[in-house]
Amino acid sequence: MSSVQDHAIMGPPLVKRVTDELKTSSIDDRQYRIIRLLNYLEVLLVHNPKMDKASVALDVNVGNFSDNKDMPSIAHAIEHRLNQLEKSQLNPKHPYCYFPTGNFKVLKTIPESKGLDLCVLGRERLNELQSLVVDLFSNVPNKDLLRNRWEDQVLFTEDQFAVQCFAKLVAGLRQLQLSFPFLDEEWLFKTWPSRYIIHLIGHKGPGSIIAYIKSKGWASLLVASVDQVCPGTSASYFTSMICSVMQKPLPRQWLLCGESLLRQFDPVAISKGVEFPGKCLPGEWNERENWYGTEYILEKIPEGLLAELLKVVNIPVGGQIPSLHLPTKNRFLPSNPEVTRKEFGRPVLAPRLIRNNQVGRTWWKKDDTFWVPKATTIISIRNPLMFASAGNYIKSTLCTDLVYHAFEESLYDARLVGMWYRVRLDSRGWKVEVSGWNNQLAILLEQVLTEMCNLDITDTMFEMVQERTIRIYKGRGLISDYIYVKEQFITELPIITVEDTRYFYKQVISQLHFEAFIYGDVLPEEEWSVPRSFKLPTGLNYLYRKSLKDPINVNHCIGYYLYVVFDQLRTKENLGYVVFGDLQSESNPMYLSSRIDLFLQEQGQALQDIPAAIFETYKESETAKHWAQIINKSYNFEAVTKADIIKFYSIFIDPKSTSRAKLMVHLIASNASTKPTECKD
Repeated sequence: MSSVQDHAIMGPPLVKRVTDELKTSSIDDRQYRIIRLLNYLEVLLVHNPKMDKASVALDVNVGNFSDNKDMPSIAHAIEHRLNQLEKSQLNPKHPYCYFPTGNFKVLKTIPESKGLDLCVLGRERLNELQSLVVDLFSNVPNKDLLRNRWEDQVLFTEDQFAVQCFAKLVAGLRQLQLSFPFLDEEWLFKTWPSRYIIHLIGHKGPGSIIAYIKSKGWASLLVASVDQVCPGTSASYFTSMICSVMQKPLPRQWLLCGESLLRQFDPVAISKGVEFPGKCLPGEWNERENWYGTEYILEKIPEGLLAELLKVVNIPVGGQIPSLHLPTKNRFLPSNPEVTRKEFGRPVLAPRLIRNNQVGRTWWKKDDTFWVPKATTIISIRNPLMFASAGNYIKSTLCTDLVYHAFEESLYDARLVGMWYRVRLDSRGWKVEVSGWNNQLAILLEQVLTEMCNLDITDTMFEMVQERTIRIYKGRGLISDYIYVKEQFITELPIITVEDTRYFYKQVISQLHFEAFIYGDVLPEEEWSVPRSFKLPTGLNYLYRKSLKDPINVNHCIGYYLYVVFDQLRTKENLGYVVFGDLQSESNPMYLSSRIDLFLQEQGQALQDIPAAIFETYKESETAKHWAQIINKSYNFEAVTKADIIKFYSIFIDPKSTSRAKLMVHLIASNASTKPTECKD
């Protein structure tokens, strides 16, 4: 391999070192260097000695904006409905209106009728990576092409302001989308005025727009974003992302953080971004979008509505709606984001049981691998009443959504500082997940559980959640959740009242059992004894067939479930587990089943062929791995080996095994076509 020094001896330097000093986080131990070759190809080199893979990404700064108008989607081929409808209504001379996705017509029929940056990541040292880049990329010709710019065209022409479009959509989707022209922020990387605007409009805390319209029952979701349509962490993800950032006019030292940090406050730019555009003054679907065939109506916004909007814009100080106000101070900001580093000699493999009583169990494991000032808590909250009937299950679903909407306002500040929470319904009950800064985690968890205990179910919020849930279930064409089917839910949903739901929620919340796991930079309490695992019976072999009623649907569906019972490592308790998958296709379900069996049969050899180093990369994260053992009550925290997986496969997955138990669900389409019914290799 030639070296950088060899190149220097043979002639003038082939490399200009731009910088080695990139701004990084305090826990980033990788080494970086930016160089520029004689052909002006700019390269970011990344040395990570812990990586077992390498990655190279090349960004040529060419996309669908560079397509010819009469041959769209070529860029996308080399490299979806409502969005394209919006594009089609804009200035036809601007490339943003082109069709970027591609279909048979634009990628075959029409053609038949008619800046470069590099990022390299690897375990090799920077000098070695640099030498490789010089050898491989120095001969890339520099054509001195100008960067594409469309400064002579605007997205909105004058006749495209103050218009409204009603689109005919499927699946019961209902949304209002407002679009405005905005500043080009390519050179505003120090101030990013859009960040302030979308933060204030999209804020979900007390005093926010969404909190107000939710209280009125008008909407359940508001999203604000700025799309820069054109400028005037796996290894591959990192290189692809950074390579794209390198195309922007950021100082090279800011490549890793330039789009994340706000360095200056520019109130003038923010005001310019929210100025009301002065040019905005001015049944039957009568139009169809060219590519997706979306039916719509396009018309001018009525003068009366525009007049009302202008009154709102010009409302005097003091006349605003009292419940709308700016966000308050964020109480979840971490005060001391430092790691409590306590060496344990070698990493501890198993969590400890630190609490075990009639109410629940709590497991704990200190983070002795990543050493970051964060922690995660997962709690499984159980009550059999939640699944005792289809009606109870639907009430549990409604309550889960109501809890989510209550959290969205009161706990929104936690998300802004990088903390995270979620409450969802699973087969056991509620699964509560909270993660974030270690010194704020207890505060967030306490508020989550307090909000759940004191949930206020208002009439307005209940009606909105109930109506949305009805639309979702009516749009489903498959068997529904767990042990109940869609028809049962559709029958129960309309007759459930807000009083029923309030009473049900009080019953559930008053008698619960929990299992919790805490992982991260937190310290434990005292340790308790570990409970033994329990047994589950073996599975059954069944086929359930059901005909679908939708006369338009041509897709069959197959649900394929394997029920397995396995011995714990070094124990004799039998544990149940379900491996499952769902597939929709026009092919006959029996044919699909045979293809699944064939696929599973081939995986036996694939498991044998996986190198040990690659096998290790497939393992779960620390938190997910230990939580799986806790929630399944196996409490086996030993490391799983490749031999364990192969044995497991041969007994319970391999179609040739006599121990395998299988349940199949076949949903038969009423408008089925004739597709293969036999398995042909």
